[in-house]
Amino acid sequence: MIVDHWEDRLSDVSPCQKDIYFSEAYCELYDCAERKARAFIYEKDRSRYILPFMVGEIPTAGGLADFETPYGYGGPVTNDTDPAFLRSAEQSLVADCRREGIVAGFVRFHPVLDNAHLAGGAFSVFPDRETVAMDVSVSEERLWTEQVHSKNRNMIKKARNAGLEFFVDEAFAHMAEFKQLYAQTMRRLDADSFYYFADTYFDRLAIALAGKAFIGGISHGSQIVAAAIFLHEGPWGHYHLAGSDYEWARQGANNLLLYEAAVTLGKKGVQVFHLGGGTDQSPHNSLLAFKQRFSPNRYSFSIGRGVFLDDEYRRLCAEWSEQYPEKRERFGSMALKYRY
Repeated sequence: MIVDHWEDRLSDVSPCQKDIYFSEAYCELYDCAERKARAFIYEKDRSRYILPFMVGEIPTAGGLADFETPYGYGGPVTNDTDPAFLRSAEQSLVADCRREGIVAGFVRFHPVLDNAHLAGGAFSVFPDRETVAMDVSVSEERLWTEQVHSKNRNMIKKARNAGLEFFVDEAFAHMAEFKQLYAQTMRRLDADSFYYFADTYFDRLAIALAGKAFIGGISHGSQIVAAAIFLHEGPWGHYHLAGSDYEWARQGANNLLLYEAAVTLGKKGVQVFHLGGGTDQSPHNSLLAFKQRFSPNRYSFSIGRGVFLDDEYRRLCAEWSEQYPEKRERFGSMALKYRY
């Protein structure tokens, strides 16, 4: 069944098998006029299979809809990996989507939970890129000597010598400064619209994820020169969104920020701090290279495409291809290409 509320069902899934990305509170941050947070649930006795996503009607498609998982990492979570149970859950997902007029779905699977294999019967799964995570369950000394690259350690020392200091803002008192840094950084990088968020998003996040998120910042005197929002739940922590002053970034502000955030998360009981990957699939991506200097631990990020109403999906794609031939090269390989 596809439902509007699922938080109570998540209580049957152990902390090591789920994450903040699957919570109602997180998914509802992305509620808008075009999409609403919902979840597919399959239950048998005490077994649970839960797949949260954002459902939205497809414009000009006569009431048909599609879904995608929210920004970040998603996919299914379950407390039962028996193949027969998973097969039944996948079959039920396909049947429910067809019944509700959901043409297709796009999933960003969770690299650390490695949950792509839980949905192979309903989605075509494709490896996308490498991501990086730090083991923050170890002592700070081991974190520093065994995971942080020597060049990275030098940049962190450089930042400290320049008078940069790390702070934790659990109350989001510095949200205004963070928004400004984040927007400046996205403009400087000429980031895709996918990476821009309305002011209300940040304000809602501060309330909805209280106790499970914080701003980590780097200051020089009274000036905040780098900051990021970090998420955490159970054993998992995440580097969510970040912004920095370009000149101070060259002095190691971001290096110091991520290292101190890792130490902070470890003290909160987090075991794995996921930094994510690069901005594209290239193994030589500069952001990926930056993150790789924090840890040798690698994970594989995969995406999934599910088509539930074949004829309708082919028609939508064909109409889009005919109407927007100039967009085929950039968006033609995307699962929900007709959205562009």
